[in-house]
Amino acid sequence: MRQAQSVGINLTAKCNATCAHCCVESSPRNAAALEDDQVDRIVEDLIAHPDVREVGFTGGEPLLRRERFLRLVRRVTDAGLTATCVTNGFWAITPKAAASTFRELEEVGLSSLTVSFDDFHAPFVPVKRIRNALDAAARSSVPTILNMAVSRSQDSMDLLRELGESTLGVRVTRFPVQQCGTGRAIPVEDLFRKPLEELSLHCPGFEVIYHHDQKVYPCCSPPIFDTDMTLGEVGETDHEGFTRRLERNALLAVVQRHGLGWFVERIRALAPESEVARMESAVSACDVCAAVMSDHESLGALRHEIVAAATA
Repeated sequence: MRQAQSVGINLTAKCNATCAHCCVESSPRNAAALEDDQVDRIVEDLIAHPDVREVGFTGGEPLLRRERFLRLVRRVTDAGLTATCVTNGFWAITPKAAASTFRELEEVGLSSLTVSFDDFHAPFVPVKRIRNALDAAARSSVPTILNMAVSRSQDSMDLLRELGESTLGVRVTRFPVQQCGTGRAIPVEDLFRKPLEELSLHCPGFEVIYHHDQKVYPCCSPPIFDTDMTLGEVGETDHEGFTRRLERNALLAVVQRHGLGWFVERIRALAPESEVARMESAVSACDVCAAVMSDHESLGALRHEIVAAATA
């Protein structure tokens, strides 16, 4: 029996911010985007698919095209599915503007909103706007989460103090920055890394992502966007086709069943000088996964073992 699916649509790389840690290299100048007709077809396909229960919209900044975004959410929720969104809150210019946006989100049936804000976003989105957004959220029926990406030098603790009482009752998630997208330029010593033996090297699960780079990915973890591990091109098949590709991929099956430690152990024996073999620490299991997926030579040499492990 299949599980209910949550599917992500990365609408655009265009953003009002140019954050130094951005996993998809968004900026005001990045024009990469899914075309409107592509998104419309994807949404209709997801609505028609019996296993899809939730559609998440992100970017870039999805609310740069506010009316378009609201229409997409309305289409999803009118069809009985759940819709979520990730935004940087740039639109909460005043308390009145923030309250108006939340009323609109309520009207179209958005089920949850994630606001990304931290030391990396702060040069582009004034902290007072995030206060406005969180204060409006407290009076809204839309559950709101504050997501903060952190490094050793950019831990966002001063921002939390500056946000003050606006964070009361708000779920705040602080997670470590990873070296992907523009974050590849962040020095390794500034990242929160743990020895591999202290990490759980098990995949937290797959979630199909329709990405503004025209690829369809098997999971939402940002490091995977820097690899060749895709399910194909947007429009190449329907959602059922991409789902079947995910289900029938031997490499992904081994990741899910046996964990990434299976690959690390074998690659260390096979190619001790490779990047994976020399990894002693990582930010997360997803960090390790990206390194494994990028080691084409080792994966090719392990092909028969991978197929055997996937079908065992």
